[in-house]
Amino acid sequence: MIHLRGISWDHVRGLGGVRATADAFAASHAGVRIEWAARSLQAFADESVDRLAERFDLIVLDHPAIGYAVARGCVVPLEEHLDRAFLDEQRSSSVGRSLESYEWEGQ
Repeated sequence: MIHLRGISWDHVRGLGGVRATADAFAASHAGVRIEWAARSLQAFADESVDRLAERFDLIVLDHPAIGYAVARGCVVPLEEHLDRAFLDEQRSSSVGRSLESYEWEGQ
């Protein structure tokens, strides 16, 4: 059994979607469990991404924190774990250029 831990901000927009997605994923992947925790936005500001990355496998971050996280090796590009076809589908299904707002240095 693979057990992943994730952290998001304590709001339905931050936590609701990831919990629903984890439940749907678990239904078709019996060997994977994803557990999501929540914290306030202030708590995210008070603890560095480095420290969060030591304790969590998945982190929902605001875009301004990405440069910091990448520079310190706290995050990895999704391309390292997701199929190109899936990423291409996300790009073609996104509204306008919205997917680009989640990219950092082309990844």
